[in-house]
Amino acid sequence: MYYDNDANLEILRGKKIAVLGYGSQGRAQALNLRDNGLEVIVGLRQTSLSVEKAKEDGLQVMTVSEATKACDVIHILMPDEKQGQVYRDEIAPYLSEGKALSFSHGFNIHFRQIVAPKGVDVFLWLHQKVRATVFVKPLLKEWVYLAYSQFIKMKQDRHVI
Repeated sequence: MYYDNDANLEILRGKKIAVLGYGSQGRAQALNLRDNGLEVIVGLRQTSLSVEKAKEDGLQVMTVSEATKACDVIHILMPDEKQGQVYRDEIAPYLSEGKALSFSHGFNIHFRQIVAPKGVDVFLWLHQKVRATVFVKPLLKEWVYLAYSQFIKMKQDRHVI
């Protein structure tokens, strides 16, 4: 397991991170990323009750499609049962090579409800303790823990799916 002092957040500076969903995990992770100086955009349905909460928290809010188009890392934190359909309708059409999809649990990847296109990286980004411990677990054949710097190096070398 890797902790804050093992991660190099500089690698993510200058990248836009979409946090899709603003429930307990989405809110905590979006604020954690923002408080660490990273650029975060929250992606929600226009009718979501969380739009005002995210705005009150000082975050920029877009639709899921707009956030996907605008961001480099798409962090999907909406409920598992909604992810597959939202992915097909509002995320997949706007993915392009070099972007990354990330999750905090792998249900929809494991059960192939979400299949990323070639050139789009996929990884699990798990916050073990909000605002404290962070580790990254990419989806390779063997699940291996990596610090941000190791993930980005692998991404640059195109070893990450």
